[in-house]
Amino acid sequence: MPRRNVILAIAVALFMAMALVLPAAAAGDPLPNWDISGNWMLDFDGEFENREFVGLVQDEDGNVRGDFIWLNDDEWEYGGTL
Repeated sequence: MPRRNVILAIAVALFMAMALVLPAAAAGDPLPNWDISGNWMLDFDGEFENREFVGLVQDEDGNVRGDFIWLNDDEWEYGGTL
């Protein structure tokens, strides 16, 4: 009988520990939580990088700001602000 009580006590302790830990773990940020800040070069015609997003900054709400430039006959031109 004492062994049965020990097993029951361990099971109850594990249940209580998991009841405390699991809700706290679920309250965190959803995954994946990507941050795309930085510079990104893109290739739209299959030969070489010809578009670039520069100075991207992503805030805590996921909003991104930065600039867009594109290659036009060997010269980079400003395309606008994101």
